[in-house]
Amino acid sequence: MDEAILYFEKKWTDKQKESYKTLPEEKAVSESDLTLGIFIRSKWLYNKKDQALLNEFLKLGIDEPHDMSRIILTSLHRKLNNQPLDIEDQVNDIKEYWKPIRICQANADKLAEENFKKFNVGDSISIFLDIDEKFNTKNAILHECPNTEWSFDYKNDMIIKGIVTEKFSSAAKKNVSLKVRISSLSSANTTVFFKNMKPSDEVEFYLRYLVVKGKN
Repeated sequence: MDEAILYFEKKWTDKQKESYKTLPEEKAVSESDLTLGIFIRSKWLYNKKDQALLNEFLKLGIDEPHDMSRIILTSLHRKLNNQPLDIEDQVNDIKEYWKPIRICQANADKLAEENFKKFNVGDSISIFLDIDEKFNTKNAILHECPNTEWSFDYKNDMIIKGIVTEKFSSAAKKNVSLKVRISSLSSANTTVFFKNMKPSDEVEFYLRYLVVKGKN
């Protein structure tokens, strides 16, 4: 961690350091995510390029590269301003942020596994999707963690009906999915996950966050 911070202290000009340190902390970190953040993640974290740095974060219980780069950027800003780095507090804040999301994801995975076991090849299936019209186009979407709750609107949302043709399960990635031969879509001129779908298409649907029902 110290070496990561020292890297920028050595590489940056006095003007660059002054520009970064004079910004409010949150603004400095947020605005740097698509520049310095990408540099940190691509040069040091992705593909385990700096295993020592990665191991240091993993020991702290931080496993997301975006969170790792955020801690480095925050610590750099505090170091330049002669403030305590408070790594432990940064880590605790990140863990608190992820706690409800991880619980939500675990519940979503459990429901996905239950639905996977419920359907067999040849079964009828109905898939319920919310339609988003934010960009003047109609696109069927999922609601992911932490906000998975939504109310289906039979007048405006989409139902995809079809037959299950294959089942796929990946224990390593905790992915379960069903391939469905579509028989009907209730909403015309609507993409599904930004893809065009039509009756007779065979489409693989991952079950996490997917609202499905079998034949009554």
